[in-house]
Amino acid sequence: MTARLLDTEEVALPFREEVARRIRDEGLRLKLAGLLVAGSSKPSHVYARYADAACKQVGIEFDLREVERLAIEDEIRRANDDPSVHGLLVFYPVFDGERDHYVKEIVDPRKDLEGLGSQYSFNLYNDIRWLGGDESKKSIIPCTPLALIKILEHLQVYRRRPDDSDPRPSLHGRTVVIVNRSEVVGRPLAAMLAHDGARVHSIDIDGCQLMDGGTVTECHETLEDSLPAAEVVVTGVPDKTWRLPASGVRSDAVLINFSSWAIIPDEAIDKAAVFVSGPGRVTVAMALRNLLRLYDNFHSGTTG
Repeated sequence: MTARLLDTEEVALPFREEVARRIRDEGLRLKLAGLLVAGSSKPSHVYARYADAACKQVGIEFDLREVERLAIEDEIRRANDDPSVHGLLVFYPVFDGERDHYVKEIVDPRKDLEGLGSQYSFNLYNDIRWLGGDESKKSIIPCTPLALIKILEHLQVYRRRPDDSDPRPSLHGRTVVIVNRSEVVGRPLAAMLAHDGARVHSIDIDGCQLMDGGTVTECHETLEDSLPAAEVVVTGVPDKTWRLPASGVRSDAVLINFSSWAIIPDEAIDKAAVFVSGPGRVTVAMALRNLLRLYDNFHSGTTG
């Protein structure tokens, strides 16, 4: 048996159409500024091309600015102060280290398209879904983790909770393995899935952490130990020589790879139920959706 290959355009298209409908029906004029550091890696350039194409499709102005690394702070501040800019997308990594944490804090929360600043990170890790208790303002969630959630919803991995008074989808009883614990994708995704009821094995080069609800503990299980229980396996290892061990993959598993490399071998794909490679289209759709969310939260009435 070979896994079903999911066409991620099935997931992305309805979100793009909804954004386009609102822009058309409400006569919105929205602008997204993108900051791409000169000499950035190939994935950043691909993301920028996808964002440009998607913005054109839905009627958003995309202003891509290629800047020198040491000029990034000034460019962020210019975009922060520009009233015509409704969202700011910085293509990370910039400095590829601790300094990027500082760069993320410079972005105005009212324009933080990826939700990577401390205010949004605090909300995400503490399962706070609104800003300041105002349920008219939804918090911003990083685009790639959000895209992976939407893919799992599309695949009906999420279930409705038995209690009809709580309509949020639930992963109660699901086990997930994520081989990546970056602050941009792996760790936020693990927290979100755990908040929705999953038991998450978050694995990286330093070992395994178990996320269960709001609790995080060190665990001694290896990837090989964790795989046989995993209904969902997400990989994002930035190493073209690494491979997911095929032997532990379940026949009902959903396999998702967001790495630039083909690190899930054919033997694993042949064993699984569904395989998803490259969530880029959905990530860009979530970026457009987040831009509308920033507009609703902070800019409504300033354009159109």
